[in-house]
Amino acid sequence: MPAPPLPNDSSDLTVEESLRHLPDLHPRVEGNLSVLESIKHGYQKDLLFSKVLDNVRHHKNFEVLSDLLYTHNRTDASVLCILSIIHDKRWITEVMISQAHEVLGHYRPQKTADYVQRHYWWPCIGQDVEQY
Repeated sequence: MPAPPLPNDSSDLTVEESLRHLPDLHPRVEGNLSVLESIKHGYQKDLLFSKVLDNVRHHKNFEVLSDLLYTHNRTDASVLCILSIIHDKRWITEVMISQAHEVLGHYRPQKTADYVQRHYWWPCIGQDVEQY
């Protein structure tokens, strides 16, 4: 009887490892620079993000780069913070989930949420993916 695979064995892939080979979501969403401009201007109107930006030094999980707010995901990668604003008649979060869905196909909401979280963060991301 063969020994069970070791935890580092390639047959025991984690979700993060399986998603690593998928295309980057940034160009699909941020290809239009007006999306980034909408996000930058929207931060000041958002209750959560405006508080973080007012005193970013006191919020150790956040950083500002090129006027955009970033935090770290579960794998400690820097991810762009997204707020709920409308851009070109659609919620930006909806656009991101839609683009992720196009890349992944018809996977469960958890895999879609994991994929989006590799690139972006916003409060209630799992709930938004589930609703989509």
